[in-house]
Amino acid sequence: MLYNPQTGLTKVGSSGNPANRKSQVEAACGCKLDLIYQSRHLICPVVYEQTVQGLLYEHRTIGEWFKLENPQDAVALIEKEIAGATEDPIVEYYKTGVTITKIAHEYNVSRQAILAKLKKYGVYDSNGNIHEKIDQAPNPLFKTKFTPSEGRAQHISTIEDKYDDTMYLDGEEPELPLHNLKREEPNINFNGEWYQVAIFKDGEFIYAYTRDIMKARAYVQGVRALYYANGTKTPQKAG
Repeated sequence: MLYNPQTGLTKVGSSGNPANRKSQVEAACGCKLDLIYQSRHLICPVVYEQTVQGLLYEHRTIGEWFKLENPQDAVALIEKEIAGATEDPIVEYYKTGVTITKIAHEYNVSRQAILAKLKKYGVYDSNGNIHEKIDQAPNPLFKTKFTPSEGRAQHISTIEDKYDDTMYLDGEEPELPLHNLKREEPNINFNGEWYQVAIFKDGEFIYAYTRDIMKARAYVQGVRALYYANGTKTPQKAG
């Protein structure tokens, strides 16, 4: 969240690199802004961004700018919405002190891929510096503190509990089976009303249903993050 002290407006949005984004917006606005809040690195943050912006709709002035009597009320709203959000496991793992080479080996990807992600988030530079203070509080997704020496499997199990064989992401169950499904994008099918997420996991398909494409994408990304964090290959794509 960015606050403009000259206009009293607050910008509510998402960015992989908040510090860099702040500089960009300052250049566009022609004045200094205050970075008053940023969350941890979340998987598919645009889902939560759109939800919060919708809840603040009556305060919107233009674009992502809102006229808020107390910006901290928006902070509380954001924290409530992301309470159960999935954090990017690669970034959080790196911030515990694990080397990039070790992470790349465990995730079965190139070192350059890990570097690109870390640089995108602004937590790494050519000297290997971590630019953000490492929060020593326990990760809310895990029941215990995340440390390399303990291994990751026991922590990831608490995320895995979120993924059942079938999930109804809107809290509403469609009449199954769905007919006239067509491939919308990898792992996501659509019949004009419902999105069906289909991911081959552990020898069988798991499914999720929603009317919101962003929720479908977030679910796919969450399952993929779970697989990467467990050091396994990417789940197979549905047809």
